[in-house]
Amino acid sequence: MNTLKKIWVWLRRFRKRKGYGVHSPFAFTLIRTVINERSQYYAYGTLKPQRKVNHCAPKKIDHLLFRLSNRFQPSTALCIGETNALSSAYIQTGCHHTVCTDLPVLTQPEQWFAQHFKQQEIGMLFVNDAPNFQQIVSAAMPYITPDSVFVITGIRTRNRRSWWQQIKEDKQVGITFDLYQVGVMLFNHAYHKQHYIVNF
Repeated sequence: MNTLKKIWVWLRRFRKRKGYGVHSPFAFTLIRTVINERSQYYAYGTLKPQRKVNHCAPKKIDHLLFRLSNRFQPSTALCIGETNALSSAYIQTGCHHTVCTDLPVLTQPEQWFAQHFKQQEIGMLFVNDAPNFQQIVSAAMPYITPDSVFVITGIRTRNRRSWWQQIKEDKQVGITFDLYQVGVMLFNHAYHKQHYIVNF
């Protein structure tokens, strides 16, 4: 996304910054202390040298993954996409007990999940630039818990825009956050189902 478009998007979403207008205490806290948190965590400096030698996701997204992992403490995490090796490290550093699996591609997601998650549940799923993202998310759905968190990139691209609109209405999905290029999905129905647009 070029600089002018970034400025335009930021201005358009200006009123959606820092949780303004959000009435849910849970969502407000998550926006303020996780999604839009600007503190420099210890892991950022530790992992920064690796960004120079690895093809990786944008720093902003990797930092978000670290904060989400730190907040939700997932027991398992799965990163799917060609630039996820360092993203896995951010998730693992955010929660040291997380068992994190990094897969550049996943061609048969339903079979893979059936084989590897027979008795397991998905704590965190990050899908980044995977062509078959719809299949992956659908295959992962039977293994969610109320504490699961899914992060999907590219929700503004042509082939994902309509899918994102549909997934927000899925009965299994609870709260969703639209960060423009990134979508965050939660599944805890103890909180009122709601869709939030956030100036990320």
